[in-house]
Amino acid sequence: MQTPKSRVYVLCDSESRILRLEGEYSLPADLTGWTKIDEGYGDRFSLAQSHYLDKPLYDGAVPRYKLVAEKVVARTPEEIEVDKAALP
Repeated sequence: MQTPKSRVYVLCDSESRILRLEGEYSLPADLTGWTKIDEGYGDRFSLAQSHYLDKPLYDGAVPRYKLVAEKVVARTPEEIEVDKAALP
């Protein structure tokens, strides 16, 4: 019996900043508003929160990644700094 592929989903805000990233083991029951970005085998896909990205999802309180054409892309330092400057 073959193990099924694990899926990776992201939840973004209105500006495509990735707010959450979940792998198969922690997927919410309701995936409304989520986007499937990848699938495969192993911890990278099953435990995506800690194994999928090169760096943590957030830089402090600011999202470090965005979704572009259904691909995860690192935000530029300038984009991150603009968000940090807007924090209360």
